[in-house]
Amino acid sequence: MKKIKVFLRLSQVANCGVGYYRQYLPLKKLEEKGLIELKVMDYNGGKEEIKEPFQVQFSPDRRKIIDVKYNTPFFKQYLEWADIVYMCRDESPGFLAVMGGARQFFKKPFLADIDDYVQFTRPHNPGYLSFNPYSVFNDLNFCLLNNVDGITVSTEYLKEVYKNENKKIFVCPNSIDVKMRDKVLNTPPQIKKKKDEIRIGWAGSSCHYENLKQLINPLRKILAEFPNTTFHYTGLFGDLFNWPEFKGRIETVKFVNLDDWPKKLKGMGLDIALAPLCDNHFNRAKSNLRVLEYWSAKYPVIASPILPYKFIKNGKDGLLAMEENEWYDAIKSLVLDEKKRNSLAEKGYERLNKEFNIDKNCLIWYKAFRKFI
Repeated sequence: MKKIKVFLRLSQVANCGVGYYRQYLPLKKLEEKGLIELKVMDYNGGKEEIKEPFQVQFSPDRRKIIDVKYNTPFFKQYLEWADIVYMCRDESPGFLAVMGGARQFFKKPFLADIDDYVQFTRPHNPGYLSFNPYSVFNDLNFCLLNNVDGITVSTEYLKEVYKNENKKIFVCPNSIDVKMRDKVLNTPPQIKKKKDEIRIGWAGSSCHYENLKQLINPLRKILAEFPNTTFHYTGLFGDLFNWPEFKGRIETVKFVNLDDWPKKLKGMGLDIALAPLCDNHFNRAKSNLRVLEYWSAKYPVIASPILPYKFIKNGKDGLLAMEENEWYDAIKSLVLDEKKRNSLAEKGYERLNKEFNIDKNCLIWYKAFRKFI
C-alpha cells in the first residue's frame, strides 16, 4: 500500500505539549511504522518561538488580501508534495487566510485538530484573554472548523459539541509513548526524600487555579495531621499554597523543556498524585492526559469524578474524590497504606500500556487519514 504523504504544519499556538501529543507524536510513530511519509514545518517543542512562514499584506481597510509572500520556499514545496495537510488549531486571521487559500489552490484535503472547548475557556485560564464571550476569536475558531475537510479531536465530548461545525470528525485520544517513558522510570527524586516522607503532588500548567482551589482545605488538614507528608507542585499560583506553618514541606517544581518533562515528572518522586477538576463545560471536554502521565511515572492517582476521569476504575487503578471530605479521606487512605499505593500505581501503569499506548493508538490517526485518500 502506498504511503500517505503528510505535511504537518504547527504554528506557535501548538509549539508545546498540545502539538506534541496531538500531532507530532502520533505522526512520528506512523512514520516509524512505515505507514506515512512526513514533513514537519517549524515544530521544536517550545524551545524557540515559531515565526509564520508567510506574510500577508492587507488593503488599508483590512478587508482584502493584496499579496502573500512566503518567508521560506519549503512551505509551498510541502503543500505541493503532500497528500494531506494536517494542522493545529490557529485562529489568527493571516493563518486562516493563507491556509484557506492554499486548500483551494492546491486542492488537497486539509485536516485540523482541536483539543479544547475554547468557547467555554474559564476566566482563570490565560486563554480567556483571547476566548472570552465577546471575543472575535470564537468566530474565527468556527471559521477554521467550517473550512477544513475534517477535524480530529481528543474526546467524544468535543466531537459532540463541534458536530455542527464539520461533518467529518474523528476522535483520536491522547496517548503516551510508554516505551520512551519506561527509560526514565529509574530516575531518582530530584529533591532527596527525608526518612519516612510521603510526598503528595500535582503536575500541570498555570491555568488550573480554580481546579487546585479544591485541594486547599483537604491538603492543609493532611499536612497538619501527618508531619511526614509534603506537597510538591508545578505551576504559578501566587499564594495559593503559601502556608507559613508548613515551611520546608511545600515545594514548587520549575518547568522544563518538553523533551525533559518525562524525566522531570518522574523526578518529582511522588507517592500520591492528584488530579482535581471542577465540573464545567470546558473541563468536561478535557482529556485524561494528566492521569495518563501520572500512570506513566507509576504514581497512584486520586482524581475528580468529572467526565475526563470517569474512566478510572475507582479503587482498582485509582481513586475518585469530589467533595472536600472525600479528598481528605482518599489522600489519608493512601498516606496510611503503602501497599494500596503500590497496587494502584501498578494497575494504572498496566492499563496505560494496554489502552493508551501511542505505539498502537497512532493507527487511529492513520485510519482517519485513509478516509481522505
